[in-house]
Amino acid sequence: DNILYESTRKEMRKNKLGHRSVQIIIFNPETNLYTIAKRSMKKEYFPGFYEIGAGGCVTSNDTDILKCSQRELKEELGIDTSLENIKFVGK
Repeated sequence: DNILYESTRKEMRKNKLGHRSVQIIIFNPETNLYTIAKRSMKKEYFPGFYEIGAGGCVTSNDTDILKCSQRELKEELGIDTSLENIKFVGK
């Protein structure tokens, strides 16, 4: 999570640069997957496809990933709520 340099979104996409992003997946109380989102037809990549959550690119100004995630969730799905950062540990 170290910023090496800044670029515009256009430059990032054109040159296929690595970048920070967030993905928000919502589960119901029974831990079943709760979100399925249809991507806008205006998206550059995979327009109209379904995905399991909301997300987006993290800007160089974003220092709080949870706040960035909350912003993306509100922008994409209209959900305004607090979030919990969970990490899955696999075998």
